[in-house]
Amino acid sequence: QKLPDFHGLRDFYHLIKFVKRRLESGDSFADALQNGVARNFAGLTEEDTQNMISRFCGRVNVGASQSVLDLICNNIKDLDARHLMIITSNNVALDILLSQKIVTLENTDILLGSDFSGDRTEVYICQNIMRIKDCMEVGRSIILLNLDNLYESLYDMLNQHYTVRGTKKFCTVAIGANKA
Repeated sequence: QKLPDFHGLRDFYHLIKFVKRRLESGDSFADALQNGVARNFAGLTEEDTQNMISRFCGRVNVGASQSVLDLICNNIKDLDARHLMIITSNNVALDILLSQKIVTLENTDILLGSDFSGDRTEVYICQNIMRIKDCMEVGRSIILLNLDNLYESLYDMLNQHYTVRGTKKFCTVAIGANKA
């Protein structure tokens, strides 16, 4: 692997869930598998993504691949999809999402962090977690930028380790050494 542990068991698990959902909705196995591999095992280069699709779909007749923007759009529209993480070294992805109207400022909150010491405190992390919780409760999209100190706190949410009670979903949120 070029990047050790870039893909893991959760990617394979979500691939199986995705293919099952798509087959139940009437998609062909080839389309479900190709789209599932692209949505769950992409993230590196286009060549690496095509190699991954070839590995999974080698014996299945698949059509043309979707573009990265199409995969992102489909993921955002799919209410049962994994939480989408677009990892870049700069903020150009946000510009592309906004300019292509994949997300709009009217339906999306943007949380921005920095390297300032005040953005590394537990109070700041708690404030951001509350904003994320509020957005999730009303089904609003949220974009997290430069909040590396927050992602570990959201591990269970990002991996969809939810407990369902009635119609509500709950998950563990860790702040520092504390879990809530």
